[in-house]
Amino acid sequence: MRSATPLCAILIRICGTIFAQTSTPGGTTSSSPNYSDSQATFRVTTRMVLVDAVVTGKKGDFIRKLASSDFEILEDGKAQRITAFAEHAESKATQREDVTPLPPHHFTNFSAPAPDHPITIILLDMLNTVILERDYARQQMLKFLASMPPGQPIALFVMSKDLKMLQGFTQSSDALINAAKSLRDKNEHVHLNTTEGEVEQAEEIDHELAAMAGRSPASAVSLAQALQSEQDFQVDVRVRATLRALQALSQAVAGYAGRKNLIWLSGEFPIGFGPESERNSRLPNYLLYQDEIHQTSGLLSSSQIAVYPIDVRGLEIGGGFSSSRGDGQSEIQRGREVNSRWSTEFTMDEIARDTGGEAFYNQNNLSKLMQRSLDEGTNYYTLAYSPQNSNWNGKYRTIEVKVKVGGAKIRHRNGYYGLPSPTSDRTTAGHLLAAAMQPTVPEGTGIMMMVKVLPPEGERKTASIDFALSPDDLVFEEGSDHHKNTKLDFMAVAVDKNLQEAGVVADTVDATLRAEAFQQVLKTGFPAHLELELKPGKYVLRLGTIDRNSERIGTVDVPLDVPIETAKK
Repeated sequence: MRSATPLCAILIRICGTIFAQTSTPGGTTSSSPNYSDSQATFRVTTRMVLVDAVVTGKKGDFIRKLASSDFEILEDGKAQRITAFAEHAESKATQREDVTPLPPHHFTNFSAPAPDHPITIILLDMLNTVILERDYARQQMLKFLASMPPGQPIALFVMSKDLKMLQGFTQSSDALINAAKSLRDKNEHVHLNTTEGEVEQAEEIDHELAAMAGRSPASAVSLAQALQSEQDFQVDVRVRATLRALQALSQAVAGYAGRKNLIWLSGEFPIGFGPESERNSRLPNYLLYQDEIHQTSGLLSSSQIAVYPIDVRGLEIGGGFSSSRGDGQSEIQRGREVNSRWSTEFTMDEIARDTGGEAFYNQNNLSKLMQRSLDEGTNYYTLAYSPQNSNWNGKYRTIEVKVKVGGAKIRHRNGYYGLPSPTSDRTTAGHLLAAAMQPTVPEGTGIMMMVKVLPPEGERKTASIDFALSPDDLVFEEGSDHHKNTKLDFMAVAVDKNLQEAGVVADTVDATLRAEAFQQVLKTGFPAHLELELKPGKYVLRLGTIDRNSERIGTVDVPLDVPIETAKK
């Protein structure tokens, strides 16, 4: 991304100092903590929980100008002290922040949306939607984009084999429509979705083959078991891919302040979040993914993502599945379809409750539902508290927000998993960063950064890569003698036009800073340096870093042209 905002202006100032100081090709040892208003904060036992609450009156209108004293917040039934409070209400006059161009060879992973507007993400799920329903979802999405209100920053993602960003955050309806029209449905995952029609067809084929061979057809039970085994495999693949996509999406928007509204268009939602999913016996495979689900739920919460799942299958007509045969197989099929629809609606409700959104199913006019999701997520209150319970044992903690307004309705996330603070060793951090470095994964904004990339020139036969990390996004631990400690991993990966890896370099910065060096880092940011050897050609560099103390990740893509006369021979 080549635009800059006030944050980027700060990074430009930081970069000027860092790039003037960087001299060691193998990497620079330095570090930085979190800070706010020039005061550093460190990784300690207290935490802050943010809860976004949408408060509406009897007619569904947002209730404005409430104060913190109008709210009460409880965790596991115990009242908590509200330590921070803010109202976010849409202003009629939309203002855009001035865009400051970056200096030559500079790039950043940050592009700010308009002020006073939470950002909205539209996720078109091709992985969990059969091909007959995808086109309807796409047309409804185009209808919504054509009539979207002005001043709303929206990004468009698609989930297929991987999560892909079709269009970054923009207020341009035309740009979003063009991105949506450019999508080509290759039906790559037809083998991961078995429809009831295909199930019925398989049974009819078995009957025909049995008649031709003079044998009895397979029993309803044995055929159902075989189909169930195949569907279990399909669900497993889709669940794991879906969780990876949601994690990548959370990392991609982690650096943007405030609430993010995720409108998720899909024909099936194969996994739910929250304690009800763990307790429900009709979801027997939940425990297979428990750790990944808890991690994904935590990422969605920390990124302040409210999910609005929309079932693109629309209104169910009549009694659902019907069969031309009257034998026991149709009852099995009918039961399978009813259970599938029940499971989808259950998981949709769980996803919405766990994140503070709203689920929409058994309804047509998807574009209207998308607009409703957008409207609700535009006006909200943010409440913050430090939990009294400091035992981070991974158990689910319920959140209840009450408002002292008669007849008001309030929507917020129902809770969170009290997971221990994430820390990574070299192996874990390497795996997490390597996953984020894949060229198809959207840029991560968990750590905001600016990079300066110079192609090989003169006697220097390598690409020179300098990092400047925002100290807001780094976590420091208190060391001995008041030293500050942190550890980060850096990586650069070059891919060619065929998305084939052409070069990679990595380095670890294990930093211990004295007080004066620490204060300097607060002023100038966190620097690092890499050099990468490449053959002549055109590349895209993905540059990334991970903070082992928090597992926050930042990545940015940079085009690079290595000319023949200066490339490695």
